[in-house]
This record gives sequence, C-alpha cells and structure tokens, in this order.
Amino acid sequence: MENPSQPKQSKPYRRSVFFPLLLVFAGILFLLNNFGVLQGDLWEAVRIYWPVILIVLGLDSLFRKEGLIGPVFLMGLGVLIIIYNLGYLQINIWQALLILWPVMLIAVGVDMIFGRRSLFWSMIGIVMIISLLAGAVLLFSSQTQKLAGSRSDSVYELSEVNEAKINVGMSLGSIIVEGARQVGAEEEIVFVSSSDVGLDVDQFGNQAEITIVDESGPYYPGKSANDWQWLITIPKEIPTMLNVDIGLGATYLNLGNTLVNDLNAEFGVGSNELHIPLDDQFIGSFEGGVGLIFVYIPSDLPIKLKTDTALVLVDVPSNYRNTESGYVSSNFRSDSDYAELFINLGIGGVVIRDSSAQ
Repeated sequence: MENPSQPKQSKPYRRSVFFPLLLVFAGILFLLNNFGVLQGDLWEAVRIYWPVILIVLGLDSLFRKEGLIGPVFLMGLGVLIIIYNLGYLQINIWQALLILWPVMLIAVGVDMIFGRRSLFWSMIGIVMIISLLAGAVLLFSSQTQKLAGSRSDSVYELSEVNEAKINVGMSLGSIIVEGARQVGAEEEIVFVSSSDVGLDVDQFGNQAEITIVDESGPYYPGKSANDWQWLITIPKEIPTMLNVDIGLGATYLNLGNTLVNDLNAEFGVGSNELHIPLDDQFIGSFEGGVGLIFVYIPSDLPIKLKTDTALVLVDVPSNYRNTESGYVSSNFRSDSDYAELFINLGIGGVVIRDSSAQ
C-alpha cells in the first residue's frame, strides 16, 4: 500500500547532450580563428555547413522530449539552408522563409495528431513535416520562376548629373546593386521590381538624389515572392554615394564596375556580399546584427579594414597584416591614398577575399 505522505518521484530530467558538444565545437572554431588556422577550405566548409547548428539544436530538443514541432522545423530548416548553400536551390532562402511561414500552422496540426502517441506515430509525423517543408520550398521555387517575367522597369536619365546619391530602404527581402551593363546606360539608373515602393527623385543643379523605399507594408499571405527582390543598376560614369538599409534578407552589392566611392550599408539579419571597386578613394561601412558578410577586394587596391565584432569569425587573406588600427593589405602605405572599409557585426562571420581569385 502506497504511503500518501511519500512524495511522488518526478520524471528524470534529461540533460542536454548536443548543446554542450555544440559549445565545444564553437569554442574550437574561435580558437582556430584566433591562431589564424581557420582559412581557405576550412572556412568555406564553415560557411556552407553552419546550419548544422540548427540541426543539432533540433536533435537536442528531441532528445530532451521538448516537443515535435520546433525540433523538426529547426532540423528541416538547417537541411534546407545547407542545400541552398551548396547551390542546389536556385531561390533566395530568406524570401522562402517569409513566404512559407504557414507551414508552421500545418506542423502544429500534425503534431497534435501524431506527436503525443507512440514512437512509430511520432516518426510518421516527423516525416510528414519534413516532406511538407521540402515540397513547399519546391513549389516556391517553381512559382518564383513563373513570376520572373512580371517585373517592371523604372529608368531615370541622369545625363546632366555629375554626382549622385542613392538611398535604398527595404524591410525584408533582397537588394541587388550593380553597375550598368547595357550599351548607352552609363547615365541612367534602372530599378527593377514588382513591389509597391516609393520613388523620390530630387535634382539640385548637377547633383541628383534618388530614394527608393518599401511602401508595401507588412507581409500578407499570398504576396508574390518577386515583391521581395529589387534590382538596381547604377551609372558607370557618375561618382555615387550609396546608402543601403535592409532589415531581414540579403544584399548583393557588385560595385566593381561603378564609381561608388562612399558606401553605408546596414542590415539586421541576413547574408551579404560586397565587391569593392578599384578606387583608392573608396570609403565604406557595413553594419549588421546577425549574419555573414563576404567582401571581395581587388588585389591591386591598397586598403585598411577595421572591424568591430562580438561573436564573429573574421577571415582575411594571408598577406594582410594585423595592425593596431586594423587589417591592411600588403601594398598598403600610410603616406599614400588607400581605400577604407569599416565592418561592425554582432554575431556571424566576416570573410575577406581577393576578387581576382574568384
């Protein structure tokens, strides 16, 4: 007969196994980075497979029996991002996440049906959630391709302008900026998008200021994936100041074929790629919260790179010197002209590469 005064034994608490291993792995990476070992192919592997962190966190939650939805979604998301990083998904993964959020609602229903039963039924639920997420991504990819032709072009003539300032602000999505490619476009700015934006053009004498901001409001179900991507082609022959501000998403700034000599870029969460022009008068800053920043610098460009980082892995070419004022290229001379780039990042990775090595 049970003694009512004896307290009932609670279920044994399962300690986390995967998370401590993740901390050990992260510590090893930071240590290797501090010793200058994390370079080349090893860093490329980190760039591609960092979503293993999400998979490990999901496995840890499953091991500790903390539910089904969150862990499986984390693991599925980690797998998809790795596939995207390997180049097998021709979509913008950030746009996909914003479009496919209703999958979470379906996953809740699947969890309520299968997640509280036996291991067999729980495995069926896991397979269903992963299959649903993969199928939704494939559908997103096909819809994006179908809608690719629905974009509209806005062209602004800058024939009498000798200096331009371009301000770009987007809450979420992706921003692509590159130099003019087509013949006769050296004095034009071309903006391509199907989203609802505000365009403001002011010209004062020989100076022009163009402001492009997102006016579509918050995300709503059914919104086209193309609404989240802007393509901006800027003049090749006009000195330009570029300001880019994005909340969540990706930026691709290919300034190698431009006269952009002043860059200010800010982002909240996302991935970013910057190609610096061959201009020893270039001054730029890149600031963000969480994400990856890849910078490609011409090998002939003398440059000083300053970083202000927290939990960030920084990888620079082996011929760069680490000085008190920052990293400098091998051809840097303090008494001559040189480019400057300041990077401020909270969590993530910063990779500096020689653009001629691409």
